[in-house]
Amino acid sequence: LSVCSDFTKGVITKPNQKHISYIFSPTRYLWLAPQEYRHWTKFPFMPMILSQLRYWDYLAAQRPDEVITISQHVRRLIQKYYHRDAKVVYPPVDTNFFKPLDAKRYQLDAGYFLIVSRLVPHKNLKLAISAFNQLRLPLKIVGTGRHEQRLRRLAGPTIEFIGRLTDRQLLGYYQNCRGLIFPGEESFGLTMVEAQACGKPVIALNRGGATEIINHETGILFDSPTIASLVTAVTNFSKPRFSWQACRHNAQRFSLDKFNRAMKQIL
Repeated sequence: LSVCSDFTKGVITKPNQKHISYIFSPTRYLWLAPQEYRHWTKFPFMPMILSQLRYWDYLAAQRPDEVITISQHVRRLIQKYYHRDAKVVYPPVDTNFFKPLDAKRYQLDAGYFLIVSRLVPHKNLKLAISAFNQLRLPLKIVGTGRHEQRLRRLAGPTIEFIGRLTDRQLLGYYQNCRGLIFPGEESFGLTMVEAQACGKPVIALNRGGATEIINHETGILFDSPTIASLVTAVTNFSKPRFSWQACRHNAQRFSLDKFNRAMKQIL
């Protein structure tokens, strides 16, 4: 059983071995977003090397006997780039750990919006920071990454960088926020499920895995990756229209128990 977003699907197996590969995404820097790595092209022969890597990556994706993936969105990408049919098994979230505060305390949240993410370019955090600078609403950002200093320089006084947290600390931030902001396009998006398991709605870009996680009862999907579109979504956000029960019920679709049953059935 290989689990990968790049090369481990290409492992060489013995003739009598069954190989099942759980693919998170086609190799990002080869197929989906090569422009994010355009600085590589400054090196001699790099375009030729990347072309050869794409060829190898395609061949490697033919080796597994069975391909599983994490969303319908990625299933379509695997069909497009690898010409393989994949079964979808959504990643698991421990919904017994990520859970709401009790009903009496649910309304006593701290009034901030929350982002939980690595601080890297394709997460599109610059968009969220620009929007909240304009809105002048409190936003807390949990996570670390190589673009942290650059993002800190962009952030206004209502935006706070929390850094790295333990799961227990993160649970508290989920439970006390107004809602989660998810400004990028992802293959799935576990943080959206974690927030909903805690009874919190999500404002997410209407692309990728978010379209399979969020519905009209559990959040808002904004259509365009622009500041104006996100500002409109946050402005239209009103927590009373979302019930914590609906968010929690939706998150149960991605429980650890359902993941285990689906994987055992395939195995």
